[in-house]
Amino acid sequence: MSSKTVQPIRRREQGETKSRRSARQKREKREIAQSSVPTTYFDYNLMLVIIFLTCFGLIMLYSASAYSAQADFQDDMSYFIKQAMISAGSFGVMLIVSRIDYHVYGAFSFEIYVFAMIMMVDISKCSIPFQDLVDALTAIGEGMGLTIHVMHEDIFNSMHRI
Repeated sequence: MSSKTVQPIRRREQGETKSRRSARQKREKREIAQSSVPTTYFDYNLMLVIIFLTCFGLIMLYSASAYSAQADFQDDMSYFIKQAMISAGSFGVMLIVSRIDYHVYGAFSFEIYVFAMIMMVDISKCSIPFQDLVDALTAIGEGMGLTIHVMHEDIFNSMHRI
């Protein structure tokens, strides 16, 4: 029969009052917060929800597109495989981006905002021909010392079919 050593629970040090105990606890918390080992937090619950929703979306995509993929490509998994690879790559990028300190994003917030606004420009109701718009934006960009590229939607769509 083995014996176990039982440590008594330390309720309060001898002569320590409630205010001294709370001051000691605050001091210990401050020392832990100021330690040289940075603490990182990762939201595993959010990650599991993202994985679940991605898998659910892939199942719905397969369910909706299996027939048309079989008719078009003689492979019912072609759309599913393409989207699964994009999802896996996006998940990897998400993990990398989540490890970057958010203060870095704050330093470039204006540039990120401008990039997002530029990417959402809709030129479907543009009154001038597309090539004239490209030439005008190229001239404006050269005047500002920038290179402006405008891509037609057909080129964008054909790139994603490859």
